[in-house]
Amino acid sequence: MGMKLDAVKMLKLLPAWMRDDDANQALAQAIDLLFSQPAGRISSLRTWDKIDELTNEELDELAWELDIDWWQSSWPIDRKRATVKVSDSVKEKRGTKWAVEQLVAAAFGVGEVMEWFEYGGDPYCFKVRTNATLTEDGMATFLSMIERVKSTRSHVEAIEIERMITQPLFAGCATRQWTTNVITDDFSQVRTVSATIASGAGNGNQYTKNTIKEG
Repeated sequence: MGMKLDAVKMLKLLPAWMRDDDANQALAQAIDLLFSQPAGRISSLRTWDKIDELTNEELDELAWELDIDWWQSSWPIDRKRATVKVSDSVKEKRGTKWAVEQLVAAAFGVGEVMEWFEYGGDPYCFKVRTNATLTEDGMATFLSMIERVKSTRSHVEAIEIERMITQPLFAGCATRQWTTNVITDDFSQVRTVSATIASGAGNGNQYTKNTIKEG
């Protein structure tokens, strides 16, 4: 038999031989009344199933409580929520490629790590690929965050920033033709027809990739 915390019936929790006693029944009802008030406030203590409803200030407090050491209070609220959701997993797997990818993806939307042996780089180096918009201060923050979760022996060799640009595709075609008309009385004239056709097409999707190396 299930029983919710905000609807506890103490009489049902007593052994069967105690339920018929008037004193026990009165005591159970009194306990129900006392318990109902704090039980009604239990929902306000819930956190993990209400992350998407927390305010900026509540998220900042939660980050302090969870000791998220790469947290930035200036982040937009959606980035804060995403970071809180993965914070425990990232802490459990600090020092791994997965942890760095999860941290970057939560904070900046896209995060991909390439190990040195995947692109022929120097041993124990790696690259990070993202689509984040980074200023000079943002780059310092970005590197500081990675430093807190990466393997101690590994070093960031470069940060590759990708941009996808979508543009409309246009195609055109034109034709020109003419004929020579001759009016004759008693002889034939050969008529020639010539045409010039021009067409054009353009590429609609382009992307650029910028690589930022540490000095």
